[in-house]
Amino acid sequence: MTIIDNIRTFFANQSLKKLVKQADKVNRFNYNSCKNVGIVYNADNNAETRAAIELYDKLKSEGKQVSTLGYLNIDRKKTTIHPKLGFDYFYKSDLDWKLFPKNGIVDTFMNTPFGLVIDLTTMPLASIDYVIGHSNATTKAGRLRNNGIVFYDFMIGGLPNENIDTFAAQLIHYLKLLNN
Repeated sequence: MTIIDNIRTFFANQSLKKLVKQADKVNRFNYNSCKNVGIVYNADNNAETRAAIELYDKLKSEGKQVSTLGYLNIDRKKTTIHPKLGFDYFYKSDLDWKLFPKNGIVDTFMNTPFGLVIDLTTMPLASIDYVIGHSNATTKAGRLRNNGIVFYDFMIGGLPNENIDTFAAQLIHYLKLLNN
């Protein structure tokens, strides 16, 4: 990372910490009655992309409407990746100076009234944190983090970062247990 990237990340984290203080609320959640689910992931990470596809298929088979939003750390003009139904992307070229996405697809995702948004990222990304923090979801779930920026209502920790499949499976398992 360059000095400029470090400065941009610092200012992004300061803005996100302010957003965390504003987002303190308690929600009731029932997995069985949740009909609309959003999944956010780092599309540059093959394991996260695979986990997002598998989770998308699993949730669809349960009768849920699922939307995904992946982040690609490349310019939109340099990619040959084209979104398919249910899988949208935002790109490095869509980020402002604070590393926050400015894109219609991201705005649509954040304004969708999801019952649940799942963050599959293994490492904190300011752009993903921004999407989660501004999401109109009733419940937000993700990995336990130590960076002080947490927007989640439900978190799972204690798993190594590389074990994304176990994380996704345990997340769904424990969310289902909340109904009992």
